[in-house]
Amino acid sequence: MQRFRFLVIFSVVGLSVGYIRADEDVAPAQSKGHSQWVGSWQSSEEFNRMLGFGGDESRRDAVCDHPTAFRLSLDKVVGQNINGRVLAIYRDIIFQRMDHRIVATGKWETEFDIDPGIETDCFVTHHNGSTYLWVGAPYAVVFGGKVSYIKGFDQSHDVMVIDFNVEEEHRTPDSVAYKRKLK
Repeated sequence: MQRFRFLVIFSVVGLSVGYIRADEDVAPAQSKGHSQWVGSWQSSEEFNRMLGFGGDESRRDAVCDHPTAFRLSLDKVVGQNINGRVLAIYRDIIFQRMDHRIVATGKWETEFDIDPGIETDCFVTHHNGSTYLWVGAPYAVVFGGKVSYIKGFDQSHDVMVIDFNVEEEHRTPDSVAYKRKLK
């Protein structure tokens, strides 16, 4: 299998900040009470091992390379810091066809082992009761994954799992656990 290198930016799931419908202009929705998602996250070999996702060796069969760390910042209003034309393209052409609705937007900065990473717009969507993160990526229209958040006893134990292979019904080498990176 040929592997492609994607520069991927991730976002956090569960950000219910409202949505913009493709068939009408809707006033932007305010972000409400999701400060627990904002911040820096680091891939955690400990959590990956405990959750049965395997280590670096088993990730050689993954669909793409995954960031070692990322930082998330969220817009107070959906689409606040995204070019309106870009937002409309994602909303009307991509997400409407996927039957996803945009519930949050923001900026995502990543770090990779061999690459400093990138900063780009990110979109959080809902579809069939699940929450997804999406970004534009080379070799794909959008790249993303289903995200689960586990609130720990304290912030140092918070975990975010991103399933980058959204086609699979079970965990794959593309399931990655991240822990909150405290200062």
